[in-house]
Amino acid sequence: MKLVYLSILLLIVIIVVYACKSPRKTSELSSRDTHEELFTFEAGKCFGRCKVYQLKVFESGKAELIAIKNIEELGKSTLYLSNDKLHELSLLFEKSSISQLNEEYLSGARDLQKFKLSYKNKTIAFHKMKAPQELLSILNTLNSLVEEQEW
Repeated sequence: MKLVYLSILLLIVIIVVYACKSPRKTSELSSRDTHEELFTFEAGKCFGRCKVYQLKVFESGKAELIAIKNIEELGKSTLYLSNDKLHELSLLFEKSSISQLNEEYLSGARDLQKFKLSYKNKTIAFHKMKAPQELLSILNTLNSLVEEQEW
């Protein structure tokens, strides 16, 4: 009989301890499930027919495109890049020495398309005519990525 009471008491203690344990916050769970962002690229508007969009690529290969203007299908689209394409992009960013570049390469002209690149806690705003070759190479690659992929 004594053993039964001890078993019941132990069971009650386990239930109480487990019930008092605070559940994980939803934000903690969702942050663990999200992908780490590799880079964000924004192509701004101009007075012509510039393609206006925002592209986010994550380390997992997930790519999100928000097509805003002058792109065939407007809105948000998502796809997964191949490992080869993701590796190619990673190498391009590593070789470009973004951390050593200035934060702005702007001409002051209002009618030129403005681009914004964020990579590893560094954001660079630029116009094509003022950008160094490293940024132009990234720009060309990302424009091709947007055009060639089936979003």
